[in-house]
Amino acid sequence: MSDYTAWVSSMQDEISDFKKRQRHAVQREEAREDVLLKEWQEGKKTSVSDPGSADDGEETRHSASASLSGTI
Repeated sequence: MSDYTAWVSSMQDEISDFKKRQRHAVQREEAREDVLLKEWQEGKKTSVSDPGSADDGEETRHSASASLSGTI
């Protein structure tokens, strides 16, 4: 048991560093998701007020072109 306790204690710095990096990553992703949600909500408001604008064919940073060649 003392070997296990020593092993766990030896990793405390790594565990603390990992948890710190994880917290920062979660904060970054939450902020990114908030921005994307606001963009989506604004787009939804625009499409409700002008239904013809919902599909204008313009590519945005969230869209990706896909080839349908070879499909039925």
